[in-house]
Amino acid sequence: MKKKVLFCVPPNCGGAERVTLTIAKLLGREQYDVTIVIIGRTKGEIIKFVPDYFDVVHVKIRNIWDFTTFRLVHLFRKMCPDIVFCSLMYLNIRVLLAAKIVGKIRIIIRNNNSISTLRFDNLLLVKMLYSKADAIILQTDEMKSEILQCVRIQPYKLHVIFNPIDVKGIHERLAHSISPFQSQYINYVFVGRIDYCKGLDVLIPAFAHLLRIRNNCKLYLVGKISETNEYYLKLQKLISSLKLDDRVVWTGFTDNPYLYMRYADCLVLPSRREGLPNVVLEAMYLKTPVVVTRSVPVVDRIVSSTRGIVIDVEDVEALTKAMNEVINIDIVADYQQTSINEWLNVF
Repeated sequence: MKKKVLFCVPPNCGGAERVTLTIAKLLGREQYDVTIVIIGRTKGEIIKFVPDYFDVVHVKIRNIWDFTTFRLVHLFRKMCPDIVFCSLMYLNIRVLLAAKIVGKIRIIIRNNNSISTLRFDNLLLVKMLYSKADAIILQTDEMKSEILQCVRIQPYKLHVIFNPIDVKGIHERLAHSISPFQSQYINYVFVGRIDYCKGLDVLIPAFAHLLRIRNNCKLYLVGKISETNEYYLKLQKLISSLKLDDRVVWTGFTDNPYLYMRYADCLVLPSRREGLPNVVLEAMYLKTPVVVTRSVPVVDRIVSSTRGIVIDVEDVEALTKAMNEVINIDIVADYQQTSINEWLNVF
C-alpha cells in the first residue's frame, strides 16, 4: 500500500519552497501518494512549480496567526497522512503541533535557516516542540550543533543533508531555450528575494565600481518586486543616484530563473545571511561561475576555486574584484549530487 505524504508549503516561491517540491519529486510514485498543501491567502507563485501529477490542497489563511494549527489539525484528520513534511521554520512548528495532536503521523521537518534568525516567540516554540519531530533535516553541521545546544533532542533524529537539485525540472525548463541576454555585454545575475538579508545594497555599488574596470557589463536582478517594498524603493534610488538605470535590469518574478542562471557569465549572491544557498548549487550544476559571500560557513566547503570565488559579507571592494576575476574561470567538471539516497532513507 502506498504511503500518503503531505508536503506543506507557503504560497511564496523562495529557495526553501522550491527545495520542498524537489524533495517531493524524489519519492517514487509507486510507493508514495504525494499531496502538496499550500498554506496561505492564495496559491501564489509556488503553484507554477507544482507538477500536474501531484494533488494540491489549499489551506486558506489570512496570516500565520489565523488559526493555522487548528486548520491543519482538521486537514490531517480528514486526509489521514502517514507522513507530513515541512521546510520553513515558522511553519514547521504549526505543522508539527497539528500532526502531534492528530497522532500516528511521521513528522519530518527541515530547517531552512539558522534558528538564531527566529523571533523570540517562534524560537520558544522550537525549543518546546522540535523534540517531538521524528526527523529533522539540517543543511550544515553548524545548524546541527546549534539545535543540539538549544533543544533537548535525541541526536539520532538529526540528519545533515545537502539540498537536492531538481535536475529534471531544470532541463525541462531549459529545453529549446535561448539566451535572454545581449551578447555584447558581460551579464551578471542575482536570483532571490528582494530583501535586506540578500545584500543587494552592497552588490549595486560594487557593480558601479566594476563598470569603471569593464564598461561592457549588465546586472540582472531576478526576483519578485513590489512598489510597496521599502527595500526595493531604496535600491531604485541607489541605482538612479549611481546612474545605473541603463545597466541594471529588474526582471520581476519568473517561473524559469534557470534561463538567466544558465546563460549568465556569473551568478552573484551577496547575502548577509543564508541557510544553504540553493541558487549557488543550481548555478554550479549549470556550470555558471559564482561569486558568493560567507553568509554561512559551509559556502567555503562547497564553492571551490574552479567554480567561483567566496568573499566576506558586506565587502564592496572584494565583491568588485571577485566579479571582475570570476569570468576568467572555465568550468569543466560536472557538479555531482550526493544526497539523493540520504533523502530517500529519511522517508
